[in-house]
Amino acid sequence: MTSLVRPHQTPLMFWLLFCLCLWNTFVNYGGADEVVINEDNIIREARFTVPDAIKILNDTNFDELVFPSRLNTTEAASPKGSPRSWFIFIYSPWCDLCKGMLPHFLDAGISLTQDDASGAHAQMALLNAYTSPKLRGRLKIKYYPTLLYTTGEPPYWGEFHGSHTLESFRSFAKSLQTSVNTGAFMETITDVARFARETRKDGRVPILVVLPTDPRGGPVNLTDSPWAIAIKAAFTLANTRFGLLAADAMGEEGATANREVVEAAKACGGTGAVVVSFTDRVRGPRCYAGPWLDPLLAPPFISAGLTAFLLQHGFHAVEELNGALVETLVTGQTGLLGILFTNGTLGQDDRDYLPVLRAITQRWNEEWEAKGLPLEEAWRAPRVTWAQVDGSTYDHWLTRYQVAPEEMPALLILDPVRTRLYRVRTRVPDLEAIKLQTPWEIGGVQERLLEQFIRDVVAGKYYGEKLSAATALAERLSYVPGLEQVYRLLGYDDFVFVFVISCVGFFMFLLFMALVVEPLATRLLDNPKKLKTD
Repeated sequence: MTSLVRPHQTPLMFWLLFCLCLWNTFVNYGGADEVVINEDNIIREARFTVPDAIKILNDTNFDELVFPSRLNTTEAASPKGSPRSWFIFIYSPWCDLCKGMLPHFLDAGISLTQDDASGAHAQMALLNAYTSPKLRGRLKIKYYPTLLYTTGEPPYWGEFHGSHTLESFRSFAKSLQTSVNTGAFMETITDVARFARETRKDGRVPILVVLPTDPRGGPVNLTDSPWAIAIKAAFTLANTRFGLLAADAMGEEGATANREVVEAAKACGGTGAVVVSFTDRVRGPRCYAGPWLDPLLAPPFISAGLTAFLLQHGFHAVEELNGALVETLVTGQTGLLGILFTNGTLGQDDRDYLPVLRAITQRWNEEWEAKGLPLEEAWRAPRVTWAQVDGSTYDHWLTRYQVAPEEMPALLILDPVRTRLYRVRTRVPDLEAIKLQTPWEIGGVQERLLEQFIRDVVAGKYYGEKLSAATALAERLSYVPGLEQVYRLLGYDDFVFVFVISCVGFFMFLLFMALVVEPLATRLLDNPKKLKTD
């Protein structure tokens, strides 16, 4: 019998196989880094090549790269003694939402390196939370994707709440590094209208800090003033971009928009700096004059009043749906989230749906303002914050809330704390029937039906829809008198709530058996014996 591999050919075959293995290793693992989402899933797998402009972070190199000593930095783009800011995209290998958002982040990193001002921006980076468990715990990652930024001051970082578009990522990376270099987390502006236009381009809400005329004529302190410290801490508390306008630098020839801002600041009262917001959540600017910091906390943290002001006036009437917005509502245990699913992205200039949603939001917020509540209490008042999502691109949200693609455009209201839904499709069939009759008119039938639906949801008229049998049982039990308080004490955890109620019910059953059934049974058994004895 002839051997397939002769003895004297074995070394040659061995070296051929060895070289083949080396080549396979080089092809698969050499060259550029790669991010894989949903690996081994033929339908949902996506692969992205990471450009050289994007750094890969992990448990080992994070502190060395992100928080090096200012005096030891050698990067040409980061002047000696000046920290480099970082903009970090944190993802999970199974995150469908990351798959749709990652290309915008990678393209932003590439385009930034091609600009003339290369290096004058935050360093873009990726972090796989699954392979970096220490950082996942240290950074307190709760959802994916999470976008964090640093200012080169260890060990502090913040969370980005802005729009997830290429232009938004580009703009934020530039303004972040500029803020780090100057030490002031706001831009000095002279034309409010231009600033507002530029800010809206990258999807953020313009917030102006108006400084009064300085009677001493001294320089403005952009780093150590209480308001400056507070603004730095609140840099991306909401979807905002900060600008600085000095009232004494405007002059008589100041633009009309500038004058309106200064007048709004004066109407707010006080003698110091004033924050003025321009959000379409209300009609006209709103202002805040302090306090800035909470003196009871060390180091000083921003006051509860400023936090509530920015959360209330630092978002658009209709935001882009993202995990950060949901987490903001969950953490504050405040408000409901209305979601509009569409087949394509809606810009802030949309004329089909957004004008009606904006009008409803403005009317609702102004009703609460008329009550004269403190900022902290007004922020926690029941209201609906609206968000829009492109279901064709970010189909993760469709799966998560069980919305079929053919149902778009679809509207629902989510209670993010109790994870329950209220669908227009099932609760307001009249609106569902005419939802495609666009554009929706201000004061029209769609607006009237939708606003009534919102008021019914807030008033608790409907049972919320849960996405599993156990959670649906928890929702039903919560309407039993007295159990709502128990549900709240348990942090609205459905499974714990059902378990506790089941245990209490079982204990009550045993107690009933011991105190009622057993004595009754004993008495019934003793009666025949007593009659027989008699």
